Amino acid sequence: MSEGYVNFNTYIGKNCMIEGRVSAGVYISNNTDIGGSCSIMGTLSGGGNNIVSIGSNCLLGANSGIGISLGNNCIIEAGLYITSGIKINLIFKKKIINISIFQ
Repeated sequence: MSEGYVNFNTYIGKNCMIEGRVSAGVYISNNTDIGGSCSIMGTLSGGGNNIVSIGSNCLLGANSGIGISLGNNCIIEAGLYITSGIKINLIFKKKIINISIFQ
């Protein structure tokens, strides 16, 4: 198993697997897996008050990345990168829901 990189001032919950890169100031809840070469953007040094947090039981696939917070039980497909301002279509109970992400 390869090792990940976790920056300072970061919280990692119980039973997590980190194979990617976690930036400073990120909060990761329990039972979450961060896939190989995955990237989680954190807060900028010297500014920025938004804390990127990831809920429990989440999976970030290999080579994916996020710059937003996620709730519980989220799956980010391998190779997908999600940041603030991206428009997303969610499928919930067989209905498509259009959302925009702004932080």
